[in-house]
Amino acid sequence: MSLAGEFIQSPSYELLSRCTKDNLLHIAENYAIELTIEDKTLKESLFKAVEPYRQKFRRLSKTDRITYVEFAREKENLFDRWCTSEHVTSREQLRELVLLEEFKNCVPDAVATYLHDRQVTTLAQAAVCADQYALTHKSVFVPFSSSPSRCIRS
Repeated sequence: MSLAGEFIQSPSYELLSRCTKDNLLHIAENYAIELTIEDKTLKESLFKAVEPYRQKFRRLSKTDRITYVEFAREKENLFDRWCTSEHVTSREQLRELVLLEEFKNCVPDAVATYLHDRQVTTLAQAAVCADQYALTHKSVFVPFSSSPSRCIRS
């Protein structure tokens, strides 16, 4: 199997760093990425394009077109690709990955977006950033007896 094929099966920085420009073009075609950049930037762009593995893993569901064995194999493959793209190599990293995703699923969309933009990697970081977000975006309505309610940002 070629380096490009190996990367497509199990993406990693190590495999990507060994790819030639032709390999990179093949990978880019596989991921439908338009190329107009040089090697280093191209490699970074290709690896970032692999992020949809988490989404594909979460959204994959069994259809009548595939067997349960094929479905399980595809689920496992997408999970492995997701973990590889997130550099998960230990049980603790896997724990953080799952807890962080679950935390993001349980908070309002604006907070989840904020956490994604901050690129938090642990549940503890996410909790602190979410609290900071909540404090800076909190609106408190304080009624005054002689005037209408006013919004005070705290």
